[in-house]
Formats: sequence, C-alpha cells, structure tokens
Amino acid sequence: MSQDFEKAKAFLKKSNSDGNTLYDHITKVLLKISKDKPEDPLASFEKTSKAVKSANLNPTVLNEIPTEPIPDTDKENLVAACNATLALFDAPYVSTEDKATAIAAHDKINIKNEDEEEDEDAPKVTLNDLLPASLKSGAVPNIVANGELLASAGFGLTEEETYRVSLGVKRLARKAPVESVRFFGKIMGTEKDYYICEGKLLEVEKEPVDFVTKKEVAGKGANEFVYYATNSPEGEWKLLPDVLPEQIITARIMRRYFTGNLQAPVKGLVRFPWPEASYLRAQIARISAASTVSPKGFYTVEEGDEEEGIPDKMLEDPEFEPLGAEELKEAENWCHHRAHLLKQGRAAKWEEPEGEDDEEEEAGEDEEEEEEEEPIPLLNGLDADEGKGMPLWRFSNTPGQHGVSMAISLAWPGAVSVASKKKMANIYVGWGQKQLKELYTPPPPAPVQSEYVSNFNAEEAEEDETDPTLEQLDPQPPQQGGDGDEGDEGDED
Repeated sequence: MSQDFEKAKAFLKKSNSDGNTLYDHITKVLLKISKDKPEDPLASFEKTSKAVKSANLNPTVLNEIPTEPIPDTDKENLVAACNATLALFDAPYVSTEDKATAIAAHDKINIKNEDEEEDEDAPKVTLNDLLPASLKSGAVPNIVANGELLASAGFGLTEEETYRVSLGVKRLARKAPVESVRFFGKIMGTEKDYYICEGKLLEVEKEPVDFVTKKEVAGKGANEFVYYATNSPEGEWKLLPDVLPEQIITARIMRRYFTGNLQAPVKGLVRFPWPEASYLRAQIARISAASTVSPKGFYTVEEGDEEEGIPDKMLEDPEFEPLGAEELKEAENWCHHRAHLLKQGRAAKWEEPEGEDDEEEEAGEDEEEEEEEEPIPLLNGLDADEGKGMPLWRFSNTPGQHGVSMAISLAWPGAVSVASKKKMANIYVGWGQKQLKELYTPPPPAPVQSEYVSNFNAEEAEEDETDPTLEQLDPQPPQQGGDGDEGDEGDED
C-alpha cells in the first residue's frame, strides 16, 4: 500500500513545461480552503482552484517600481546618470595592430631583461615601457580589494560606490600623466561631495624657488603628490593647484565646510582669498600629513640624490613581516609614511636666501627661536605624536582568524588605516574638518593701529616737499572757453 502511495505521489509531482506540479497546486488549494473556511468547501473547490491557478499567472508587483509616470526632466537626468555610469565600463579601443604590438612587446621584454642583467647600471625595461601609448596607464592598486578590507573593519564606501570609484580611477590613470594613482577618499560638502585621487607624476618640471610665497616645488614636501577631485566617479577629474604655505597656515585658524564647487569663494571671518579648490588642497595636505599611517616595517625609504634633484622614495618592503593583532594595538608599531607639516606650512624648513642685511637675519633668527619646531621623522612610531591633552589615535582589531587591525584617527574623524597580514589600506571619508578639544572660536580682529605721527619740519623741508598729514587739494576743473578761446576740434558752431 505504501509503495502505491509513493508511486502516486511521485506521479503528482511531475512538473510541466512551466515547472508547476499538480501536487503543489492541490496543496495550495487545500491551504487556501482551510484558511478561508468557506461554508461549502466542496462546492467552492473549483472556484478556489481557478483562483490559485490565475494567481500564479500574474507577476508580483514590486513596491519599488513607481506607479506614477516620471517627469521628462527627471527622466533626462536619470538617463544621463545611467549613460555616465555605463561609460565607465567602456574599455579603451585597441586596434589589431596594437594587439600585435602588445604581444610582441610581451615576448621582447624577457629578452631585454636577460641582456640587461649583465649591466647593473642599465635602466630596467618594463612591459609598460614597450606598450603603445593607447595601452599605457598609471599603476592603480586594487581598489575593490582595499574596499573589502576596509569594509571588514566597518569603514569605507558601499560596495557599489567602491566599484564605480575603481572604474573612475582607472579611467583617470589612462588620461592623466601619472606614474601611479590611488583613491585618497571622499570629502562631504553642503551641496556636493568630493571624490579625491592622489597621483605621482611621471615627469616633474623643474621650477625656480619662489622666494615670495615660499612654496615647495612640485614633487617635494607638501607638493610631492598631485590631487584630482570630482563630484562623481563618472565625472571629469580636475587637477587641484599646488598648495602654498600661507594657505595651510590660514586653513589652520579657520573652520569652514565645503560646498562642492571648486570655484566658489571661501567665506568666513578669517579671510581666505583663494577659491575653494585651494582650500580643499590645503585640507588634503593636512589630512595626508597627519593621518596617513601604516604598520611599522611595511614601507622602506629609498634615498635619492640631492645634487641631481632626485627625492627620497617610499617603497613597500618586500621582506615585511606582518605584526600580530596584539602588537598592532600599540602606537609604537604604527608609523607615519608622509612628511610632517611644520608650523610654517612646509614639510621642509624654509631657509632665507643669502645676502640679506644683518638686521633682517637677526630678526629672522629671533623668529626661528620663537617658532622652533622639530619635525616628526618618517617611519617613526605614533607614540611620538603629541596630543596636548587630547588622544590622537585609537587602536582596535576584529576577532577571528581573518581579523583586521585598525588605527583610527581621532584628530581627523574619518581617517583610518586597516592592516591584515601583508595587506594594508587607508582612506578618509569625512567633512574635512579637524576635531578640536574645545569649541571653535574665531580669532579676534587685529588690534587697531596707532595714529601716524609725522616728523615733518617746514623749516628744514625742501621746496617741493609737503606735510604728508595734510590733505591735498583737488585739482581745479577745466574752465569753459570764452569768446576768444578756440573750441574743440570739429566744433563748427
């Protein structure tokens, strides 16, 4: 009997072309009858069966789909946003000739490297050097993998936004003349947000030292890297100007949120006479110098040549041994790998040019004594940071075999560095404002200057010399011509 029942049940469970079975249909009909409890279940069986069958034919209406028609203006904006996102997926056009050249270059590079092993001084040839211009691009880290590492610690952007950013950064690397580029972070604004990329230029043009602004030359100090900003990963990346020391000094004594417009004026009590692009660049320099950290030993310094103008390079150490989770809870096991900014708004101390008067030199020495500051050396532990009564860092880790360690900046909320074994990533997502230990108070206006006292002596003055404190008389207006005066040229009346 049981075998017959199982055979009958198996027969009822045979599905049709749509994947439906009579067994499931009868089950749904019986459940609906037991739920509705009609007066005559037998008489309503056919009606209930028809209702259940028709319900399977009607698709479920999703609440997320708007029932009202979209206005034409909004529709155009949505279509434009979709097209801009789809444009990120467009790969650069590669012709058949370029493909053949790339394959030949791939085979050729192995031979060249073998020949150059005999000559240690010969420059190394990479595959990127042999590729055509249409295929070359700056080096880009795996932003999606870094995003997953940050997400495991509870920081960073959403998965979709991270993927869009990775596509936008890759497109920037193909167009900009950069050796490498990485995603710095996101700075929120009152109207629009900024996505920031940090790049290293392929070639840095030599520029003379600016003795007026005391700006650090491109490729060194606060201007070692270039930064690009955009309001969306699909938009155009715009190069931010180099930062000036005066801009950093002014940004330290003011507090102003960003609007999202690079050309907007920066309003406020402390006057910032440059556009918002310069203010953004100054804040990026401060955030990068103060909160870009890594586990100790992750980076190593490759010394350059000062005579030839080759700066020091910060490179990843291939022999880095990962630190344990408990070790990364100590500040001494994390270090800065970006130059510290001095109070004068520079990474390197400014030296006055030779040939100045002795009095000016003595005055400069007095100022230097008052503003004497020792920069934090590179790759030094975070325990050297001085918080002046306020902690600057918080260290934590997630449990488990695949846990991650975090160094969270308390001075710049939104800046975090995450490490897991030999992987490391850092990002900044915030409003671009530093955390203060007390409420912000705008600096008072400058004191009123004393009235000017003139030492003018009328008896000893020269013939053309006058008292500068006396107001000069306005010149007399030209007199109207009389009967005997000649009129203007061309005046016949």
